[in-house]
Parts: sequence; structure tokens; C-alpha cells
Amino acid sequence: MSALVSGSEVALFSIKPTTLDALNQSNQKADRLIASLLKKPRELLSTILISNSVINVLLVILASRLIQAHIQQMPIQGTFWGIANQDLVEFAMITLGITSILVLLGEVTPKSLAHQRNLAFARASCRFLAVTRVLFWPLVIALSKSGIWLEKRIISDNSSINLDEIERAIELSKDSIGEHQSDVSMLKGIVNLGALTVKNTMTPRLDMVGLDWTLTSKEVLDTLLKHKYSRLPVYEGSLDQIKGILYAKDFFAKMKDQRPPPEWHSLLQNALFLPENQRIDDALRSMQHERKHMAIVIDEYGGTEGLVTLQDILEEVFGEFRDDVENSSIAFQRIDEKNYVFEAKTTLSDVAKIVPLEESYLLELGGGADTLGGLVLEELGEIPQRGDEVIKEAFKLRILSLDRYRIKRVHLTLFD
Repeated sequence: MSALVSGSEVALFSIKPTTLDALNQSNQKADRLIASLLKKPRELLSTILISNSVINVLLVILASRLIQAHIQQMPIQGTFWGIANQDLVEFAMITLGITSILVLLGEVTPKSLAHQRNLAFARASCRFLAVTRVLFWPLVIALSKSGIWLEKRIISDNSSINLDEIERAIELSKDSIGEHQSDVSMLKGIVNLGALTVKNTMTPRLDMVGLDWTLTSKEVLDTLLKHKYSRLPVYEGSLDQIKGILYAKDFFAKMKDQRPPPEWHSLLQNALFLPENQRIDDALRSMQHERKHMAIVIDEYGGTEGLVTLQDILEEVFGEFRDDVENSSIAFQRIDEKNYVFEAKTTLSDVAKIVPLEESYLLELGGGADTLGGLVLEELGEIPQRGDEVIKEAFKLRILSLDRYRIKRVHLTLFD
């Protein structure tokens, strides 16, 4: 039992996010139980540590009694430095013997096996851990809360000194920066990136816009047109039961003859879940790794706290991104019948007036974006760089120039 619990720590926490998504959708109860346990990693770790400690203590007590009973029957005589040899043998067998067995059979071997076959170990141990979590619930909560408090205390004490020193250095450099005062704000944003949590950046639950699972396709269309978001979370019953994320461009792609599709639930993509106390630099890495523009923020009990987007995080560093669309004439350069250069602020509607592309097609690709630069940002999903390309079925876009991180000019090439 000690080996099973010890190995479960490595097995459960080595499960990849993609595998976890599959377990969550599995028909097997054990797989869904594993996914449920991993939704609260602190409580799971506390359960494993408490269970392992209790089992090991009971094993040591039982083994000590057996060794004592066996040693007392052995004809061991004499003393060493005033201590009976019988007591010394008993002490050596208990400390060295039991410790060696526990380390070898209860720690090293099971953890090595669990690393190689994590799913098998996780399935074998999940039911036991679910039961022990209930049995030791007060201890589990106490240990989890203590860990959070201690972690915040250590991190805040260590990081505040370093951040203060760096911010003072940035303030002192203002004179040398001169007219580029916006760079000061950007530097401060980068410095504070590791100190801010997802909760500081997210859209709170009360301000979230979502789609109920029971909505008709017509109601979904009305909601998308009303709020003009490129993606929306879909929930069943309440926002605590997120079913997935609906991308507006996927929905519009299914529309034929300007009519909404009869069935829209199959268009959902898996949602990414992030804990509310995760640092936004870690959240940014998670979103880039999973190629997600949006994540659902959850509290320690698995309830929905809000949502955060890639744009929210980037704006913490670089400031607010604006679509500088002016009511002036369309600025573009026609190189030949297949190649054009546009200002990034040109609306997709205006682009459709110049090139032989349908406005509805461009708006569908743009999702929630209404400018050419916004479409490029939407497709890239990361900080743009000069030369970055977006390739679609009918055309290709290439970034020609930027003003720091804002796209200025885009080269559009039409395909035959």
C-alpha cells in the first residue's frame, strides 16, 4: 500500500495536459476520477503525503513490535558501553532494516515504475486516494491552506525586494530614455509580469459572456453578433460547468445562405483551465503551449472565477492594443493585380472594396477583428514580428513594418 501511494504522486503529476483532456472525456470511471482529483492539485498532494505518512508510521509500529518479539527470544547477552547488546540489535534492525525496506520498496522502486507506467499506477491508486481524501479531509484542507500561506509569505518577501530595486532603477533611467516615456511603462510591465497572477488580469465571472448549452443556433448567432467576441465559453446549467469554447469563425464557417447551422455543439473546442493564483508569465507559457487564446480561471474548489485572454496578458506588458481606424480614404498601394500593400488599420470591409475577396469571407476569417492588422494578430496568436506570414486558401498576408509591437503595413498576395 505504501508503494502504491508513493508511486501515485509521480504517476498523477506526470500526466500531460493532452492526456488529462482525454481522461476527462473517457467513459471509464477511474479515468474521470483521475481528472477530478487533478483539478485540485494541492489537495491531492496533501492527501498523498498524509496517506503515505500514516501508512509508513503504522508499518514501522507493526514491524517494531514483530522485531521486538523476535529479538527477545534470541540468546543475545552482554553489553556495549553500558547498553544491552539485545537493545542495540533491536535498534539496528528497526532503524536500518525498516528504513532500507521502506526506501527501496516504498519509494525508489514504485516511483521508478510509476514514471514508466503513470496511467496504470494512477488508475490503480485513484479510488484509494479519493477515499482517504474524505477520511482525512480536515487534515488535507489544513495542510493545503498552510502551504498556500507559507508559499505566499516566502514569495512575497523575496520578490518585493527585487522588484522594488528594479523599479527604482527604471525610474532613475527616465532621463536617459527621454521622449520614449512609453518604454518606461513597458519595462515596468515586464518586471511585474512574474508578480501578477491570473486573478489580477482576468475578466471576473460577473462580467463574463457565455453561451448556454441549451441555446438554439439562431440564439447563438444573435449573441455572437451582439457582443462581437471572437470566442465564447459554453456552459451547461451554470458557469461552473464549462463544456468548451466556441470560436465565432468556426460557427460562421458553417453558415450557408446566411442561415445559422442546425447543430453547433460539435464545433466546440476544449477549454484550457488555469488556477487563479497562477502567475501570468506561467499562464502565458501554458496558453502558448496549448495554442489557446482564452482560458477559464478556476478557484481552489474548481469553480469558475473568470476568464483570461492572450490579449489581456499582452496588454499588461505592452499597454492596450487599439485599432486605429479613421474615417479617411483607403490607404493602399497596388503593385500588380495579385499584390497589394495596405495600412494595417484598413478595415476588412474596405479591403473587400479593393481586392476580389468577399467581405463576408474576410469577416469570417477575422473572427472578432475588423481590421487587416487585427486579422493578422488573431491568426498569429502571439507578439507579431516583421516578416511573419498568415497563409489562407485565397491569399497570403505578410507583415512589412511595425511600430514597436503594433502592425503598420501589410503585404497582401492573392492566389489563383
